[in-house]
Amino acid sequence: MISSVPLRDAAEIGSAYFSAALAQALTSADMSVELWAKGSPSEFAAQSNPIIRCWQPGIGSWFDILATAVRRKPDLVHVQHSVFLFGPGATGEIATLLLLIGLAALRIPLVITCHDVPSLSQISTAYIKLHKYNFPVAAVKAGLRTLFSAFSLLSRGIIVHQQAFARILAEDYKVRREKITIIPLLPLPFRTFPKEQARRRLRISEKADVALFFGYATAYKGIDVLLNAMKQLPSRGRDGVLLLLGAGKHPKVDGRADYLAYYDALVEQARSLENVRFVGFIPNGEIDLYIDACDVVVLPYVEFQGMSGPLNQCASHRKAYLISRAIADGIDDNGPEVFDPSPAALADTLTRYFTVPEFKRSVEQSCQAFSDRVLSAAWRDRTRQTYESALGRSGNFATGAAE
Repeated sequence: MISSVPLRDAAEIGSAYFSAALAQALTSADMSVELWAKGSPSEFAAQSNPIIRCWQPGIGSWFDILATAVRRKPDLVHVQHSVFLFGPGATGEIATLLLLIGLAALRIPLVITCHDVPSLSQISTAYIKLHKYNFPVAAVKAGLRTLFSAFSLLSRGIIVHQQAFARILAEDYKVRREKITIIPLLPLPFRTFPKEQARRRLRISEKADVALFFGYATAYKGIDVLLNAMKQLPSRGRDGVLLLLGAGKHPKVDGRADYLAYYDALVEQARSLENVRFVGFIPNGEIDLYIDACDVVVLPYVEFQGMSGPLNQCASHRKAYLISRAIADGIDDNGPEVFDPSPAALADTLTRYFTVPEFKRSVEQSCQAFSDRVLSAAWRDRTRQTYESALGRSGNFATGAAE
């Protein structure tokens, strides 16, 4: 399985945590699974599966992975693809294309999970500016068409986790529908803390109304919307809301000057607000503590093009959340937890959540229904079926098949 892997003391993209959980769960289902990860100076988080450090982000990553495939002779390769997996900009996606061509030349069956599936209608000048792509709209659309066409042509199966993303692949990128499988998410492993204990450890009042944002900081996640909403709420007193802002630096672009300027401004704004506690990067071993300490998770994204790692965490914890319209459209959700991505709308939704019991109950019920819908034991059988179809036989993964 080719993917980023969670690190012990540094941030990683959301698909890394999903991939680690999937590899572990599949191994317990009598498959032999290796994680082929990028080399990293940071220590990997605890993981029961073998981790093979075999590539570095950049144009040459595809060659390193192919060399590993020649040595280790996997029965099947599963790429957990997200934008910039192999490096930022066009470099990473060119490396992806070269990897796919190389695997086809080696005749190694390939399955791809698409964690990012932007629709063509999303690709606009504003989208380009938001994601800081240095290409015109037409070039980005052409690149995405080329990428997903290659996925369709060179893989034996494509996995997505939401019906909306399958629809985009088929309608926008003309991926053959028989190639696409919608597989439910598996629950991510987590530890449970009583709320009182979690709050004591984090030095939060048991009586406080607490909202949490967590994930790496980037413009499309609407953190500025969230901070401007907090300005409109009482900073102290009985009606005050405390925001825990767990926004770490994005692992893919944290060395870029423009990104560092954005991040520094975000931190400065957060620390200027009395009702915001800036936490920064939350280590993997502590995220459960923060989720259990808060009352509700807030995800104010202004763009959404793939299944959110924090949303998967909420579903696994069965935690109440408030989400922007951009996310709701991507997961076919129209519940009471949805707000328009503006500071005023978010401030109003937070106020109602903490002051109107009926509204809070309806949000909690809707979030529970979402968890029931997207988390299902069917993920195991459907994943196995996808692998067996790719192999053209009934798979025997217990005898050394490295993905």
